[in-house]
Amino acid sequence: MLHEKRIIDGIEFEHPIMNASGCLSTTKSDLQSILDSESSAVVSKSCTYTYNCGNSKPRYYQTENMSLHSNGMSNHGYDYYNEIGNHIKKTKPYFLSVGGIERGENLQIMGKLTEGRPWKSKCNATFIELNLCTPKKNGKSQ
Repeated sequence: MLHEKRIIDGIEFEHPIMNASGCLSTTKSDLQSILDSESSAVVSKSCTYTYNCGNSKPRYYQTENMSLHSNGMSNHGYDYYNEIGNHIKKTKPYFLSVGGIERGENLQIMGKLTEGRPWKSKCNATFIELNLCTPKKNGKSQ
């Protein structure tokens, strides 16, 4: 494995390789698998304010060499991903990815995480990733 340490905002990463927010970072089990891997950090599935079932199935296809997906932001809501952050960040930096669908949803999530006070008041992530251009759901553009 690559061993080229990086420091971002005072947080040390063993190397610059980590997962991207996506269909294999949706459940606590998925995130635990990433935590147990050689990834330098863990990035959650981009989340909405509440649970979102996403697009209808089938929406994921995988072969030995590639995968295709159209999940439509299926996720468990920001509280789910924030809660697991306490466990993950004990071992590796944790990025909570926020990707609201409705107008103002990203601000609503950020407000809940910070309660309008300085950063990290209720946030259990090391960093927040703000995903502004993610496929949302059938019939809606990016």
